[in-house]
Amino acid sequence: MKAKGFTLIELLAVMTIIATICALALPDLGRLLTNIKVRSTVRQVSALLNYARGQAVVHGTNYQVNFEEKSCWLTKKEDDSYVRLTGREGKTLFIPDEVAFKAEIESITFYPKGISSGGEIIIENFRIVVDEVTGIVEVLREKKSG
Repeated sequence: MKAKGFTLIELLAVMTIIATICALALPDLGRLLTNIKVRSTVRQVSALLNYARGQAVVHGTNYQVNFEEKSCWLTKKEDDSYVRLTGREGKTLFIPDEVAFKAEIESITFYPKGISSGGEIIIENFRIVVDEVTGIVEVLREKKSG
């Protein structure tokens, strides 16, 4: 009677093939995770900018998106100064350490008529541009050099 099943050699051969495939795929997995973080950060920052523009129009007062090294948050003009928002709309957006973030301006202001102070934020190979005249937020993908 012939035994059914796999020999130890066959199992080891299959395990070696699987291990080799995993070893080749792992570097790409790390790059994939970084790309996901970059795209998520771009979406969150552009959403915050669009939100600020909408709030300025709806509420008839200036809203600012403020930038620091690895974070951004909203402020609203009350009387003659800007007050940092709290609660649901006052959430601070933190940029992951793995994501290159560059804002050469301290803030972008949105005015009640929909216009803005304009500006540009660079996140890895993406540029988020806010038009001064229209206040429209546009995400542009730069081609990688090299």
